[in-house]
Amino acid sequence: MPTRLVSGKSTETALHSLVTRTESIERLEYAPGVFLDIEGAFDNASVQSLQRYLHSKRVNRTIIRWISFMLSCRSATASPGNVELCVALLKGFPQGGVLSALFWILIADSLLAQLNGCRYDSQIYADDFSILAEGFNLGTVRLPL
Repeated sequence: MPTRLVSGKSTETALHSLVTRTESIERLEYAPGVFLDIEGAFDNASVQSLQRYLHSKRVNRTIIRWISFMLSCRSATASPGNVELCVALLKGFPQGGVLSALFWILIADSLLAQLNGCRYDSQIYADDFSILAEGFNLGTVRLPL
């Protein structure tokens, strides 16, 4: 299975792929699965994990520094009543940001590549993962969790 996200795909496409895969498993074979919905994926993503991915893909250091600065030097301000509160935002990607979805996809793609590199049948759609392991002996089939 490819380790990249493809435009024009949907939740239904991901489910269809998973169902097709499980239907092809032989009768005496086991296939335990893990299904994850990462709560707060965009809000809690770390800048460091994005930096590691960008370095691994040999992205220009100036661009990595620019992205890191853009994500690390943010703040949120609220004015309840007569008080103004300002908080530094140390993680996550800006909600509605043009690059936020791309940044999350890069982080998720690196996890997907690791899982598929370990011979798990895994896929992702937005912040939802499915991981499937298969084998003839339940005692030897292992999941990464």
